[in-house]
Amino acid sequence: MKCATRTYTITNATSYGCSSYHDGHACSNSIVVRRDRAESILLGPIRDDLLKPDRVARMTKEMEDYFADRLRSMQAQALELPRELQELQARIARLRERLKKGDPDMPADEL
Repeated sequence: MKCATRTYTITNATSYGCSSYHDGHACSNSIVVRRDRAESILLGPIRDDLLKPDRVARMTKEMEDYFADRLRSMQAQALELPRELQELQARIARLRERLKKGDPDMPADEL
């Protein structure tokens, strides 16, 4: 909603009005709109469309699919982590062995 000079904003707990008028500026538009009525008219059709059974079913399916994909991804990652840990432990063991032998060719980042 717009006034000639400014937009309508929430002026108090129950209504919308011209922000310029409400702030005491140049506007003389004292018309207020009941908040519940305006929101019912503007948001009601959106709410009703979002709550249609076919839309709710579609959103439910999309959410179930999304969470199933996430679960599969997490399960794959859980299987992969032990292998990575074993590889790191083997690398650490090799590095320790090289340190024991006093390998002069070890790069600084491996020390």
